[in-house]
Amino acid sequence: MPPQKLLKISFCTTCMNRVEHLQKTLPKNLIDNADYSQVEFVVLDYNSTDGLEDWMMQNLQNWQEKVVYFKTLQPQNYARSHSRNMAFRLASGDILCNLDADNFAGKGFAQYVYEVFDKHSNIYLEARKENLQDIIGKVCFKKSDFEFIQGYDEKIINYGFEDKDLKNRLRKSGLKPIGFSQNKFLKVITHEDIERIKNEHFYKNMKQLFVQKISPYHSKILFVFNDLTFESADIIDNLYAPPTKIHEQIENLDALNRFNILEKSVRKGSFEALPPHFEQINDESQKMAIINFYSQITNKGVWIENLDSKIIKVNQSGYGRGIVYHNFDYSNPIQL
Repeated sequence: MPPQKLLKISFCTTCMNRVEHLQKTLPKNLIDNADYSQVEFVVLDYNSTDGLEDWMMQNLQNWQEKVVYFKTLQPQNYARSHSRNMAFRLASGDILCNLDADNFAGKGFAQYVYEVFDKHSNIYLEARKENLQDIIGKVCFKKSDFEFIQGYDEKIINYGFEDKDLKNRLRKSGLKPIGFSQNKFLKVITHEDIERIKNEHFYKNMKQLFVQKISPYHSKILFVFNDLTFESADIIDNLYAPPTKIHEQIENLDALNRFNILEKSVRKGSFEALPPHFEQINDESQKMAIINFYSQITNKGVWIENLDSKIIKVNQSGYGRGIVYHNFDYSNPIQL
């Protein structure tokens, strides 16, 4: 009886100006998974300007065709869901695994993934540990299942909740999550929060940031961008908002549930003049914290909307679209 055909596994990494991380993780990941013959590493250069392309060009020939490099020249800002959708569409594997640039796959991870999917049907694989921030995006699924739910929701643009939403829709489609918690599969490069958001729209294009404190539970955030457009929203702290009884509910109000954007309060347009009673935020650490917070709370709204409406398929007009170039060949654009 002939041996069973191995499933091809694609580890997909998207990068915008994260070459310092990829220089540490990619070579190690190749070595640690050399025992599995049917593996590829898909690297999508999301219009980086930090020398990623030069580094890939210097090393690609040494990786024995295990690494496939694509670059898109279109994005000006990092869009997490869109970039991942592009990479997964370009992957040729039967099983797709998201592997952030700061993630180590772990020794023998490809073989482990194969064994799990060979043993179980209708599943996806996810990392599990107490603090998931650096590893929550490490998830594997069959390409057919990813295509069925139509990828990451591209309404989630910035940092946060794109993974929660994807996993929720995979479960709603009938898949069972299987978790892995082996330490050798959970190693990451730790870094500051600035690395998570430095290439995203709010951080790259923000000119000024203002906050208005309306009440103990109600604040307004106002972003003014370099092109003199703005975005504002009212934030409600549910811990103090009526009719909350603080001492009865404080233990149940974690960061996920405590804050919400007031319904229909988001405003966008041309900035003309600063309204009264706003305080400008100048401290860089405070700016970063507020951007990080606003990004996640905005994305949380999309996740909740999909959760409540029981949506499985998203991106009805298409996903992961754009023009990419394969292995430095700029004479043959690939239209996704």
